[in-house]
Amino acid sequence: MAKILVDMDAVIVDFISPLLTKYNNKYKADLKVNDITQWTLPKDMRAIYEDNYEFFLDLLPIPYALDGVNHLKKYHDVLICTDSGNSFNVAKAKVKWCKLRLPEIPVIITNDKTMPCDVIIEDAPHHLDNANAKLKICVSWPWNEKMSGLRVIPGTNWWIDNVVNSLITKAGS
Repeated sequence: MAKILVDMDAVIVDFISPLLTKYNNKYKADLKVNDITQWTLPKDMRAIYEDNYEFFLDLLPIPYALDGVNHLKKYHDVLICTDSGNSFNVAKAKVKWCKLRLPEIPVIITNDKTMPCDVIIEDAPHHLDNANAKLKICVSWPWNEKMSGLRVIPGTNWWIDNVVNSLITKAGS
């Protein structure tokens, strides 16, 4: 049984679409996902979600992600490992979101994703670079396009095709 760390934002939940909608409405801008080419967002964009309980609680899952996490849980020790930006309200909302949709999966709130594990599924380049994992899976977004290694496309059945099946095959070997 593999120990798998799964990030939340931009891996399980669609964080960027609602953020861009709110940002574009507030600043009369027209930013698209492809315009976000760095993981660290500008201060005015971060202000939209920092310490905002409702923003995180209302996020929608990325298609197939909940099914993928639940399927992984059948065969492996899965932990959701997410950062709260040191905000109690964000941490509380993220834990509640997960408990409502993935009640069987433990949640770890941390900005240190270096704990030993077999697999990490993540979008942040610095977390992937520093991860103490045997297998690092990068969920592809414009802010991590320079990352090498195993990459998966969000919003597709990548969980099942690229992650779940390969881990189940390895577990059965």
